[in-house]
Amino acid sequence: MILLKNEIKSKKIVSIDEDFKIKEEDLEVCHDILEVKNIKAELNAQYVSDLVVCKLHVIADLVLKSTRTLKPVDYHIDDSDEITLCFDSIDYDLGEDILEIKDDNYDFYRDIFSLVVTNIPLKIIGKDDPDYQEGDNWEVITEEEYNKRKKESIDPRMAQFANINLDDDDE
Repeated sequence: MILLKNEIKSKKIVSIDEDFKIKEEDLEVCHDILEVKNIKAELNAQYVSDLVVCKLHVIADLVLKSTRTLKPVDYHIDDSDEITLCFDSIDYDLGEDILEIKDDNYDFYRDIFSLVVTNIPLKIIGKDDPDYQEGDNWEVITEEEYNKRKKESIDPRMAQFANINLDDDDE
């Protein structure tokens, strides 16, 4: 998705709506993405006094790895971002929120890719993933269950005293 300097200056408002493809080398870096079903990007750009205010909206359907089981999980992304561009040199300080563009166009590939990647959660749980897992001599339990078991357990050092009869039956 490329915004041309001459087009935005002449029209003042430009809307672009297109399907987006992630480059293969970028997919190799992002190990959580198993498959990209589709990505749709919408751009609304408006030329306002030497600046171009761009509203970027991305909708994506991905297949990600489950954090627990590594099985495929369908994941939907619907997010927006606002980017301000400046194609011409201006006298005042741009600040860090405005991108100064030296070329006659701006490619939104990195912005769209970043929006997709930053929306991937750190913990991905599928609908059919088990709530708790267990294995040989271990299991995952809740904190409440841990506290309950701790209260009910007997300290092995004191276990011998549990069998002592303190009642005086000899009298």
